[in-house]
Amino acid sequence: MKSYIEKLFTELPSFVSTFVSGLVQPSSLIEQAYAHDDESDVAARGIRFFIVAEIIVLVLHVAMPQWSADRQLPTTDSALVGIAADIVMSVFTLAIATALAMVAFRIVGHQVVPKRFIGMVAHVVSIGMVLTALLNSMTNIAKVDPDVARYHAEADAELVMLAPHMARAMQLRDSVEKGHPITQTDSLTSSIVASLQRVKSISDNLAQQPMMLITTSVVAIATFAVDIWIVAVGFLYARRNSVSTLRYAAAVALSLLFAGILRLAIGAAQLGSAMQGALTQ
Repeated sequence: MKSYIEKLFTELPSFVSTFVSGLVQPSSLIEQAYAHDDESDVAARGIRFFIVAEIIVLVLHVAMPQWSADRQLPTTDSALVGIAADIVMSVFTLAIATALAMVAFRIVGHQVVPKRFIGMVAHVVSIGMVLTALLNSMTNIAKVDPDVARYHAEADAELVMLAPHMARAMQLRDSVEKGHPITQTDSLTSSIVASLQRVKSISDNLAQQPMMLITTSVVAIATFAVDIWIVAVGFLYARRNSVSTLRYAAAVALSLLFAGILRLAIGAAQLGSAMQGALTQ
């Protein structure tokens, strides 16, 4: 595992340089994708950049955890394999989403250069991903308020208590689907409902805290700025490749439609995997 960490550190200077230049001057991401003669190198650099971004996001989630993010740095080889599998899945998802975007551009009459497009999209997605993780982590600033910190702790404790009840409910659902009769579920249902009501009450109280309102508002504004940056990169790409605004807008709409379908498919697969894991425990 030490060798992987060393490789990560060797990539960091290049990552930071590209990250900053791309954020300050979005057109540099497009020019880099078209400046190199070797198209394969453009795609490879984009994928490496994306992998480093994935690891940085993981570190951010651990250093400044989100309420809904339960992630830890790998301490064993098996844990490292699990993280590697997640990253491979992310790369695979990126490849599919990029392919769908290329199809969308093709439908509106623009032929992209696949490997250059992959490299550019990987850089843009990576920067947006890291920025989003940073912004979401900013909500932890609200924990300087004792009331916010207390509500977070209460919510975490309640979710831990809810987990075994939900696992049991999924086991019972599986039994019903297999035709096995079940009885005495009133107690389990009452426990789940009561726990969910407590979580909702805590969430409502948390959302009303002044410090939480301030941080969430700042994050919302900054997130909108990130969205504007991504749109700007898209328009710069369209201008660089002589794609009209109308065709670009149509390609984006088709890409979002395809991405939505992809997200639903992945979500269904992940839900099925999670349920299977809960049933085998």
